[in-house]
Amino acid sequence: GDCSPGYEGTSYSAINRRVERLLRHGEFPDHWDVCQLIDRVNEKHQLKIAEKERRSLSGRVFLEIGEILKKQRQRNWAALFGSHLTDEIKSEKDPALLDPTLCQTLDTSMKEGRKKLDQ
Repeated sequence: GDCSPGYEGTSYSAINRRVERLLRHGEFPDHWDVCQLIDRVNEKHQLKIAEKERRSLSGRVFLEIGEILKKQRQRNWAALFGSHLTDEIKSEKDPALLDPTLCQTLDTSMKEGRKKLDQ
């Protein structure tokens, strides 16, 4: 298991727990997935977060998830680089781990997403 501390990117513990679960599964959500996650948690736990704040929060959480997954990918690659185990990596969890083109595409997409959110 991963010994990293839990996700604490928002002031809402219910949202943080859902993001932690998403990260544990190694999923790559898109921005829409994060919006839906926040909307569902907001409704289920009656957090009463306004629409504008939910959209802002989802953008920030999306970028943070991307950074966390990128760092995990880099740590995994560093740990496995040059090992005979590298050939055995299961790409279902993180296809970018073995595909430099995809990794570059994800990095570019992250930068473009940041620019759009900052506008």
